[in-house]
Amino acid sequence: MKTTSFSQHLGTYFDEYLPNVRNYSPNTIASYQDTFRLLLEYMAEQQHIKPYLLDYKHFSDKVILSFLNWLETHRNCSPSTRNQRLSAISAFFKYASQRSISALKICSNIASIPPKKTPRHIFSYFSVEELRVLLQKPGHRSYAAYELETFDLAIPQVCFCTVKAAKAVLYLL
Repeated sequence: MKTTSFSQHLGTYFDEYLPNVRNYSPNTIASYQDTFRLLLEYMAEQQHIKPYLLDYKHFSDKVILSFLNWLETHRNCSPSTRNQRLSAISAFFKYASQRSISALKICSNIASIPPKKTPRHIFSYFSVEELRVLLQKPGHRSYAAYELETFDLAIPQVCFCTVKAAKAVLYLL
């Protein structure tokens, strides 16, 4: 059975390009592989195309968008996970577009898919005054002062620790 250029490129991408040329970590490669395992599963179940028959002609921005929506609805993935999967797919198609004319148009269409907006996490930090009050709190001053001296930290440096982290330290006291 003849292999498609898509499957050849996908194999080379994972076996040679990511580990040797890009020097990606095994965890990153495993994450990218998981993305394509899910994409192949989606293509077989939803598009009714067996993985060994897949070629570039089967992909479009609409197919990828449909896959990303499937991830969110059927697999309960968060928007940030969806964006990570989109990033892995875009990276592969960028690689493939340099090796195959048929992947070139698909790559530009996939590259135009915007990431989904995700909620921003707001980090709260202690102000200098709040930290002074915390250090003056009975029972905590000696421990906090000891930590400051041990790690040779000044008040402005400690102000950048998060409130959540400081509460966790105080909880341990």
